[in-house]
Amino acid sequence: MPTSRGCAFDSSTANGARGTRLLFDALLASQRLQPSEIVGYDREEFTHMATAATVRAGMADVAFGIEAAARAHQLAFVGLVTERYYLACRRSAPARIAVDTMVATARGDAFRRAIARVGGYDCDASGDRVHLADLFGGRQQD
Repeated sequence: MPTSRGCAFDSSTANGARGTRLLFDALLASQRLQPSEIVGYDREEFTHMATAATVRAGMADVAFGIEAAARAHQLAFVGLVTERYYLACRRSAPARIAVDTMVATARGDAFRRAIARVGGYDCDASGDRVHLADLFGGRQQD
């Protein structure tokens, strides 16, 4: 019988918060599973690419990470969740100029083609402006 090498996780962190780990823990909790039930739960790599490389090298059977890293390492990928990312900024003039430049780039064909080559990202709403209150349901429609 084959031996399980377990899982690997991206542990890239900012101020101690690890988005990948937090998301995985939430998925475990939703299924009433304990981390102790997952072989390799304590195994962490520093980036999504390193996590995928761990699987490709045969040091783990599976990893919880992003599609772009799986593609880069020619691994199969099964999508479990979709995440949205937002850029928050001040409304000041210097910030507005930088944000307007980024929005124009995100709406451009060259950006969308580049992201399509990476894979795993949907750019349909890239460059759309969203009010913070709308994200959390606190804003009334006029």
